[in-house]
Amino acid sequence: MKRTLPFLFGFLCFPPAFTYAQAGRNFDAVQVETKQVQGNIYMLVGAGGNVTVQIGADGVLLVDTQFAPMAPKILAAVRKLSDKPIRYIINTHVHTDHSGGNEALAKPDGAKIVAHENVLKVMRALKDGTADDRFRAAQGSWPTEIFTDRKTLHFNGEDIEIIHISGTSGVWKFADGTAGDEVLTGSERHLHLGGWSPKGDALVAMATDAGNIWLLQMTDKRTLRPLLQTPYQMRAATISPDGRWLAYASNDTNRFEVYLQAFPNLGARYQISTDGGGEPIWAKDGRELFYRSGDKMMAVTIGARGDQLEAGTPTLLFEGQFA
Repeated sequence: MKRTLPFLFGFLCFPPAFTYAQAGRNFDAVQVETKQVQGNIYMLVGAGGNVTVQIGADGVLLVDTQFAPMAPKILAAVRKLSDKPIRYIINTHVHTDHSGGNEALAKPDGAKIVAHENVLKVMRALKDGTADDRFRAAQGSWPTEIFTDRKTLHFNGEDIEIIHISGTSGVWKFADGTAGDEVLTGSERHLHLGGWSPKGDALVAMATDAGNIWLLQMTDKRTLRPLLQTPYQMRAATISPDGRWLAYASNDTNRFEVYLQAFPNLGARYQISTDGGGEPIWAKDGRELFYRSGDKMMAVTIGARGDQLEAGTPTLLFEGQFA
């Protein structure tokens, strides 16, 4: 029975972590875990974006390649799944935690690298002092097949639909699969989605090209408006379970720290972390905020007296290397 495997390519995505810079990071301790999704479809979990693997009589198809130093481990994991050659590599976007291993994984079997035309444009451009300079790549990493709107591959008895969503668009669907994909909104900005409001009527997103947190209001019109604007980078915005507080990380002190502000009407800003911090996550009851500080996972008690935030002293939960 023929199946169709869709891949939607946009620039507004739901990341588990926000860093795609590999400088100073130790990949030696990172292990690649293989998980079977269904049938001949697998997922490789390591550092950066997860890698999708499709195997069959025609060979192997990969979606994304993680960071460059992870390529030998990714290749070893693929070889355990199939002795067939890697024929296709599909890049969802240009970030180096998704495309860094392109050259090393394409070269052994002469795989074709497939990506949207913008990926090739960014990779091969000359450095010009912009933020995109971090995505310039050697020619061996460039896409060898590009598309504009969509592309269909027939591979291992399956049709693979590669669809680019114009502009910056978010796609959602019900978790139980009872409805199809729905485009949330379109924007010319490069946005990462953050957390939902407890009522499900709003969603926060971060702009990677500027210090902005955006609010997507889930009304019939799906309006997108700036919520917080600064000249600094902001990451991992998330709304508390009671809808009263917005947590995020900002680097306005020359390193990332975790902050809280009232939501949705922003008031005073409270610094929560004391020795660097990022990737804040709320406890289910909203009484604790967890965040990462290097190899440490920290916790802070959160309370309020009227409109005033009362935060405890950060305490160490555990420490160790993790991806």
